[in-house]
Amino acid sequence: MIRGTSRRIFGLIKGGGGASRILLNRGRMIAVKRLAATVVKSSAVLMALVNLALVAAWIRSHFAYDLFGYGRAANSELRIVGLGFSGGDFIVATMSQRDDDFSFEQTVKYYKGYFHQRKKVENLATIVGFYTWRHSLFVVHWSSEKDQTSTTRCISAPLWLVIIASMAWPLAWTVIHRRTVLLRSNRIRDGCCPSCGYDVRATPEKCPECGRLAG
Repeated sequence: MIRGTSRRIFGLIKGGGGASRILLNRGRMIAVKRLAATVVKSSAVLMALVNLALVAAWIRSHFAYDLFGYGRAANSELRIVGLGFSGGDFIVATMSQRDDDFSFEQTVKYYKGYFHQRKKVENLATIVGFYTWRHSLFVVHWSSEKDQTSTTRCISAPLWLVIIASMAWPLAWTVIHRRTVLLRSNRIRDGCCPSCGYDVRATPEKCPECGRLAG
């Protein structure tokens, strides 16, 4: 008698487990979708802020040369990685200098760790003219210099190309978000679920398809 009762209770629990798992999976899917939407929106906003910073850097680069970098000295050698803005260019440079130069100690003292080097542009007309001629071909420049004590490598590109590339994702998100808002509003107007499009005129409190509550 006791065994039969326990078997029936276990069968009821086991039979209801499928429905509970479905509801749990739906809840997880909704949570994952909301998290993904938040991550996508945050990344678009972050890229928009980066784009504004790049525009400001592009304007400033016509009046001043800025180099942000980090230097590390080890085994009598100084290695520097830098990111610069100059004359409308976006510049990435690396340099290594060995302890064979009389100015090595002074260089290490100045460039060791994080640093910011700034130089004011004195002849703006020359810089603008050189910028216009140089970037008329839409090219990326690569240079490498090496001597007995140091090696320098540099790659530069028009900063406006980087700005356009950084604008792509915020603009794409804006278009997709606008279309999603219009789709949801049309579904609500037609009496459908804004999430899945199921007709909820008979059950406005809750969508029987995706489980979304009203509001």
